[in-house]
Amino acid sequence: MLAENMKATTEGVLAGRQARTAILRAIAENTQNTVARWQENREAERSRRGADTNELLSALSAGRAALKGEVSSLRQEAVSALEEMGKARMERVADLRIHLCGDVQTKRKRLREWLFQQGKTRSSGASLLRSELYVSRKNAENTVNDLRRKSKQFLINTRYIRELKNKELNRSLHASMDAMRLSLEGIRFAMVQKRLATKADLAQARNEWQKTAIGGLTGLITATDMPVTAKIPIEKPVVMETVPQATEHLGDKIFAYVAVHPDGVRVREIEEQLSVNRFKLMRALRSLTEEGKVQKEAGLYFAR
Repeated sequence: MLAENMKATTEGVLAGRQARTAILRAIAENTQNTVARWQENREAERSRRGADTNELLSALSAGRAALKGEVSSLRQEAVSALEEMGKARMERVADLRIHLCGDVQTKRKRLREWLFQQGKTRSSGASLLRSELYVSRKNAENTVNDLRRKSKQFLINTRYIRELKNKELNRSLHASMDAMRLSLEGIRFAMVQKRLATKADLAQARNEWQKTAIGGLTGLITATDMPVTAKIPIEKPVVMETVPQATEHLGDKIFAYVAVHPDGVRVREIEEQLSVNRFKLMRALRSLTEEGKVQKEAGLYFAR
């Protein structure tokens, strides 16, 4: 019966271990999937941001090329107008030279008038050309400034969206890591509790076995025909030195709490969480330290 109980206990421990292994494998797969999705989102955001930047650069290059084309066309038109004016002037000067052969005074007077009119026409044409060039330059500058303003706003919006995406991804990743950490701490705490329970069951089974063996040996000696005066040496059961039951239970609780905090825990935190007296707590910690279950470093207690 005892062997069957021990076999059932062992099978239960193995089944629990297999279940915990499956849970840890599922948690690892979930973590890998979360990291993969985060990497895919980051690559997609990087590709989209690169495409937007290339589109903006293409728009800026097209605007700059269009501005250069407009300035070049205006220059060509100005040069053509000046050349035509020069040709017309040369033709008129030739005509004047022919007509000067007649009345010199009249021709001179007409020449002055014509030169005056030409000067006015030339001045008005130059002023009109300057005004057109000025308007064209202002329009081009406004277009370039508008493109710069739009590109700057686009970059600001892109940076803001990227920061929001990064914050959201980091928040979801931290939430997943916190949930995973809590799950691992729960599993670790359950494993510690299971190990302590298994240790207690083994100790109880060992004591029952010793009592059963001693009882069977005593009955066997009584049933024989040996003289009453004969003394048969009976080996006494080994009694293990243990602390009182309340102190042992408190030590198990303290060890379980320290074991689920791999970063260490202070005495004040254990006292507040377990609601125990400071004197009993220090005595139990001293006992656990002497047994080699916990160690103290820089005011923190760690499970070994």
